[in-house]
Amino acid sequence: MIKLAVFLSGAGSNARNLCGYFAGHPKIEVALLLTNNPHSGAAAISADYDIPFIVFNKANFYQSGAVIQQLSD
Repeated sequence: MIKLAVFLSGAGSNARNLCGYFAGHPKIEVALLLTNNPHSGAAAISADYDIPFIVFNKANFYQSGAVIQQLSD
């Protein structure tokens, strides 16, 4: 199974389209949504497609390795 992580920062129309396109696909799934904007559409898309999401800040992304850890899981 190919697992995709999708980054979004705004309403997430492209992320929503990707989630819809791959929903039910036998070999590809959107496994994680990531955003640096707590007001983005990530929470709504997550709820609609039952995909986990995380909100990260600059320190999480560049210094702590937390985002990389989530991507490796």
